[in-house]
Amino acid sequence: MPEQKIKTLDTEAILLSIGDAVVEIDQSRKVNVWNRVAEIITGFSAEEALGRPYQEVLWFATEDNDTPRSDFIEEAFQKGEPTALPKKAALITKERKKIPITDSATPVRDEQGNVLGVVVIFRDITKERELDRVKAEFLSLASHQLRTPLSGI
Repeated sequence: MPEQKIKTLDTEAILLSIGDAVVEIDQSRKVNVWNRVAEIITGFSAEEALGRPYQEVLWFATEDNDTPRSDFIEEAFQKGEPTALPKKAALITKERKKIPITDSATPVRDEQGNVLGVVVIFRDITKERELDRVKAEFLSLASHQLRTPLSGI
């Protein structure tokens, strides 16, 4: 039986097509990969981001008080383990708009286990947050409406 060759897709094309923002940061803390979704969410083009220190183009904060939170990236570098921001995290865009996100940072290792860089993946969860807010308002209103007749009795 003849050997079949499996056609593989171009790695760069795959990275650029992923539905989440994908950013790869090297050991010198500079951006090496910046996909289209990262451009859309952050407002920085790939040309603006590539080769720059990640702190200049990725601004993470807590949603409630704007405390800067890029420590999870450094933690992935130092510990060599996947890390993530807390649940109430946000990304500050180039235009200084705050967008709720979910994210993770995962180290990239060589064959000897040395950390070569970190891949940061994040996505905009604005719609999910709005849905949570609407659900909470509905439950509050329903609870109030159910209590009102009972208090009259």
